Amino acid sequence: MASGLVLTYSTSGIFNFSHGAIAYVTALLFFELNTGEGWSTLAAAIVSVLVFAPALGYLLDKVMFRRLATAGEMPQIVATVGLSIALPALGIFVVERLMTVQSLHLVSPDNVLTVPGLGPTPTHLFAMGNGVSINTDQLATLAAAIACAVLLWLLVRHTSIGLRMRATVDRRSLAGLRKINPDRSSGLAWILGAALAGLAGVLAAPLIGLAAGNFTGLMLTCAAAAVFAGLRSIPLAFLAGVLLGVVQDVTAGYVVPKVKIPGFADAIPFILLLIALLFVNKNRGNRSTRVATEEVPPPSTDYELPPWR
Repeated sequence: MASGLVLTYSTSGIFNFSHGAIAYVTALLFFELNTGEGWSTLAAAIVSVLVFAPALGYLLDKVMFRRLATAGEMPQIVATVGLSIALPALGIFVVERLMTVQSLHLVSPDNVLTVPGLGPTPTHLFAMGNGVSINTDQLATLAAAIACAVLLWLLVRHTSIGLRMRATVDRRSLAGLRKINPDRSSGLAWILGAALAGLAGVLAAPLIGLAAGNFTGLMLTCAAAAVFAGLRSIPLAFLAGVLLGVVQDVTAGYVVPKVKIPGFADAIPFILLLIALLFVNKNRGNRSTRVATEEVPPPSTDYELPPWR
């Protein structure tokens, strides 16, 4: 999820607070197809992650994100936060209405205890010694995170497509003068970002459950990882996400029993996010690339020309 946040921010300039909501509705669709309708894991994953999530990203870009790119930070925050509330509610509303259709065997998302993942069901547990174990759902999540981080880094930093997407967000008008289609670059970025969110949602559902609030909390945790990466580096976002998970688990296992502060372990990512906002990105505005792209163009001399010219 952190890699997806960095991708959409670095290629569109919008920090997507609805990233977790896109993950939730995709996970909800996967759950209904797999558990409710009895589809195979592969078929449900293809439809939800590779078809539904990219289509949702393209639709949101066409309707909203494309216009938000030049609207300023406040409208972007308000719109994406509103979307993070609206999308899960819309998903649950659609499921509840479709449950009234007798030909569909959907399952109510309320109080779902077990959610299938992309790994085998039931999950296999591998013992690693000293009481440490890992299951197939966790292995699938780790493998997908590594693969996505590597592939996205190659795409954004070492392909012409990634160059066009970064050029669009740095200076949209200048990119247009270089025959780059800003709308096409924006659409591709949001298609990839939504697909990543959908994949993260399907992978995370067996670990955190199928509650919309859990996905919002996960997104905010991943935001800390993205900020530590300077909202630019996808490999650093992946590494920061892993380290945040380690710090949170170590805190829950060794610090919380001693300090006995309720919710302390859950608050760790937000404490680190505050530190990152205060110190990590303090000098981002002084980078040479940012100064170069923000130079004021010379004044126009068209007024000196005669009307016929």
